[in-house]
Amino acid sequence: MEQKFRGVLRLSRQWPRSIITPMATNVPDGFYLGKNGRLYPAKRKSLIQRMEEDPLQTAAELAGLLGIQHNSNIFGNGFEEIVAPSKTPSGQPPRALYCGYHAAAELLVIIFRGPGRTVKGVWTADTGKPEPWIFYTGIDEDTWDSLKGATSTGDWLRYEIDGYGWSEVPGNNKTGLTSVVDSILSS
Repeated sequence: MEQKFRGVLRLSRQWPRSIITPMATNVPDGFYLGKNGRLYPAKRKSLIQRMEEDPLQTAAELAGLLGIQHNSNIFGNGFEEIVAPSKTPSGQPPRALYCGYHAAAELLVIIFRGPGRTVKGVWTADTGKPEPWIFYTGIDEDTWDSLKGATSTGDWLRYEIDGYGWSEVPGNNKTGLTSVVDSILSS
């Protein structure tokens, strides 16, 4: 297993690395073990230590590291948003525009396009009426994940949450939605 090479003793590659480089087994607080087996002073507390101190703050930090969006421009703080899945033929706008999900409130919000009509194959929006914001309560994360993987919001609503009651967001805007979320979280 040993080879002589230019006067230097070399160990074969078949030997486990732990035999070649001794590893520290007891890592004291305030230090971490580097890839090379040496101890280095820690500049920050570990994720586990921070989780024990403040689990909610750490969960938000972890969500940020994973790239989960919790501050939607459309729906507000705490919402993850997606463009509504659609299989609408070209030339017509999709019925559902955006979907948002608030995990803490288990609330799904869908913004639909405003009313309009088709004249000679051209769809025209009725500018006097707002886009309806519809919300569903009691939606778990698995159901939200199934919407993110769906091809059509309408089909998904028909087959996945048929029977859930829906309501319109007061004012069809972010302010009305914030009041709905606050009332759900306070109860």
